[in-house]
Amino acid sequence: LSPVCLGSLRRAASINAEYMGHRKENFHIEDDDFLQHETAKLLAFEKNLQLCNNLSGNMMDILDGLGTRLTELEKTMGPIHGDTQAITLSQRNIDLTIKEMDRIIGYQELASEDFDARNLQSNYISYLEWMGKISDAINFFRANRSFKMRRRF
Repeated sequence: LSPVCLGSLRRAASINAEYMGHRKENFHIEDDDFLQHETAKLLAFEKNLQLCNNLSGNMMDILDGLGTRLTELEKTMGPIHGDTQAITLSQRNIDLTIKEMDRIIGYQELASEDFDARNLQSNYISYLEWMGKISDAINFFRANRSFKMRRRF
């Protein structure tokens, strides 16, 4: 019996007892009429109790079905979640590879750049920056001899 049904029955019985006590005092109902009336109310309470029990059973069946469906959904989502993590890791690796390749291509393209040395005295900071990039490129290719510069024609 659910707590909701018990609480409703207790409130109804309490209200009925107060009402009947008040009614008995005021109208002096005979004992047989009183017992018949109370028996009818008791039958009505039993019927309501049966309905509450049926509703509780139906609710439990619904909740059990929902629990089963959620378990099946979780089993279905597990592999999808794993695949999503693998794809996310691959995406991050691809992005990092592209970024590194752009850096290497920048080193290779640096060899074909010309620096305008005509305004060297007024533009010596950019000259030093350019020389720093060339030094970085030389150090990279010395450390990674597997990269070869190919000429573009």
